[in-house]
This record gives sequence, structure tokens and C-alpha cells, in this order.
Amino acid sequence: LYQPPGMSKPLGKIVSISKSGTTAATVNLATAPAEPIAVGNVIAIHGVRDQTNFPASAVTVTAVLSPTQFQGVVGSAVTATSYGGCASSVNGGATQPGIISMVGSTIKSGFASGPTSPANPEWLEIVMNTTISGLATSMYVELYGWRDNVAGVDMNVDGVWEVAVVGTTTLALKPITDIRGVRQSPVTPTIASATNCGGAIIVRTVARIHDLLVTEFSETEVRI
Repeated sequence: LYQPPGMSKPLGKIVSISKSGTTAATVNLATAPAEPIAVGNVIAIHGVRDQTNFPASAVTVTAVLSPTQFQGVVGSAVTATSYGGCASSVNGGATQPGIISMVGSTIKSGFASGPTSPANPEWLEIVMNTTISGLATSMYVELYGWRDNVAGVDMNVDGVWEVAVVGTTTLALKPITDIRGVRQSPVTPTIASATNCGGAIIVRTVARIHDLLVTEFSETEVRI
């Protein structure tokens, strides 16, 4: 699979985003992007926990405060802080490929079959902020920029997962192993109770080869 280097793609995971009585939002990223952010860049914001004050939007960078911090206009004037999400470059007006419009509201480890004990402790149970669409069982998705809604603490779930159950607003994800049986999903953290959080979900491009036949023909010459 080939893709142009300038395509719309994640630049970094949002730790926090805040406004102080104005529309100018300050975005703090977990790490500095490989391609430095510059004034005038257009960056899409997805997956922030507070969708009222920080809705998904394309933001023109008005100031760069540090390699991991920039400012731009987001929504209306308000004093608010929220956590989690994804900052993506926007190339030619194209949004982040595979981005899901819903945002996680809570997350916990284990997908319960009853009121007390989860039947699948290695799975994740996510409650979304609205009715789920665009996701189906067996899809591979990337959790990106998942942080709690108290101080922006990393939930340690970022990585690839498989969609196991799709409910009205509840999503269950299970770990993925490769063809050699090596786990590719992060180790399931212990999140005993539903934790308020924010974060983005990106549908991954997947190619599956079910059968591969390689045939070799050779000729053996026998002389008597």
C-alpha cells in the first residue's frame, strides 16, 4: 500500500485543550510532531471529550507556543478545559481518513456478561457519546489519544484492536494477534470501573490474504 507523504494523517495525541474566555484554544500534544507545526497550518481536532466546547473542527494555527503546543480558533468563547483526542494535518481540505465521528465517553477493561464478573477480561468496553455508526464487527480500529477527563492521564489503550460487539452506544474491542500468534494490541490495562475519558477511533486499512499458493516446476533428466 502506497500513500503520499503529504496526506492527511495524525500529527499527535492531544493531552489537553483549553480556552480562557475566548475562542482561542491552546492545544497540548503528548509529543512533538515529526513535521513541525507552523502558523497557517490547518489541523483537524477529533475525539476531545468535551464536544460542546471543543467540537471536531479544522483549525488554522494562529500561534505556535512550543514544539508540542499551538493555538487556533475552536468553537465559541468560553473558559473550559478538556482532554484526549487527535490532532491531524489537513491536506487539500481532506479530513483524517477513517476517523469516526463519535467520541468515547467512558472506558473500562472487561466486557461484562453479568452484573459483577466480565466474561472477557482482556476486552475493552467503551460507551460512546452518541449512537454508533460506521463501525461493524471484525473491523480493525486504532485507539488514538485516549486520556482520562480529570488530568489527561494516559489510559494506556492506544493501539490496534478488533471490533467484537457493536451496540447502540456501547462498543466492545478485543485484542489482535498476528499470524504468528504475537499480540499486536497493547496489554489490557486494569480499568475496573467506567472512567470518563476522551479519545479518537480511526478505522485501519486492512488487507487479508486467505490463500497463497506458490508452485514450482522443475525438470529432472535421467540418462541411461
